[in-house]
Amino acid sequence: MLYLVSGSHSAYSRFGFSMVQAIGRAAHGDVQPAQFSRLEQFYDAYKDRKTDAFVAFIHAGDNRVAKLLQRTQSKVVLFDDDLSQTVGRMLTDPNKEFRKVLCSATMASATLSYLAETTNAMVYPRPDTNSLLLPFIQSLAWFFGIEPDQALVDTVVARLKLGAITPRTTIIEGMNAFASDYKDAQAAIDALNDDEIALLGAVREAYGVGRGQIEGGTISWPIQSLFDPRNRQEPAPEYIELLGKARRLLNGPEYRLVPGNWLCEVVIRVSDNPSKNRLIWLISELDKRRGMLSCDLPTEGRLALTQEFTVESAANPITFAFDMKEGAIEGVFSVETIRLRRVKAAPLE
Repeated sequence: MLYLVSGSHSAYSRFGFSMVQAIGRAAHGDVQPAQFSRLEQFYDAYKDRKTDAFVAFIHAGDNRVAKLLQRTQSKVVLFDDDLSQTVGRMLTDPNKEFRKVLCSATMASATLSYLAETTNAMVYPRPDTNSLLLPFIQSLAWFFGIEPDQALVDTVVARLKLGAITPRTTIIEGMNAFASDYKDAQAAIDALNDDEIALLGAVREAYGVGRGQIEGGTISWPIQSLFDPRNRQEPAPEYIELLGKARRLLNGPEYRLVPGNWLCEVVIRVSDNPSKNRLIWLISELDKRRGMLSCDLPTEGRLALTQEFTVESAANPITFAFDMKEGAIEGVFSVETIRLRRVKAAPLE
């Protein structure tokens, strides 16, 4: 029996993965758990398994996994958590920097969205304070073709050491009984500064299964996600002085997107710029250039710049770069908005 699970690096995903293992053990006596991000790792683990029941957690990183699951019509459970919970859980690991963690969290979320639209998936959304534990256990068992009788539920609860549960016990209460991950993640979020909380709040609106990254959907990236090329850990200033030599003005955000064709509109503002110099806007996916647009900056005014580009993998960072190709004697530059629309889903080969 093959049990496939995926989710973000969050307390909810860890709890869900453990829950599926407990259900498998209650039904089969023993299971072999595995975690992988590359297709080769899955093949090796499955080939070397010691039990018939195999429970595998799919981490972000390899489009080929989604294509294999689609081709074989394999069933997979997806635990779709809020982006902030993923960030909070990652920040509990030592020496993690907020902006790098946020980029990694977008990769996990974009990968999950891609799995949801391309595979035979059952999506379990982030639980709220009223989401009940017992129906959660029963639904997972039914999805894998297992009858969730009282004996199975009791065995699962005992294996996860959840204590006594009632029909009113919530998923969050179960998570807190299972481990401290959920509370630790919330504490890490509460420790963020105001600028980090604002950036996280803006980015989280664009990520999650069924949100703006569906085909035809629209999302926005906050301007604070861009950074000064000289200091990647700090957001770029709201206004950039053009005075000086030709140089890169802005970079970022290195967030991830669901594979497919995307249309991006960036609105920029220029003022007090008698030099009327040239601007190049570059779009890259990892180390591949996906788009380039050149324009002459006006002395004063706003410009809406539009490019279409292709995203190959949800694992690859998407980077915008704004280069001033000639020096300036004065002037001010700013990016006002970044809007993206997914015009076409990626074809499955």
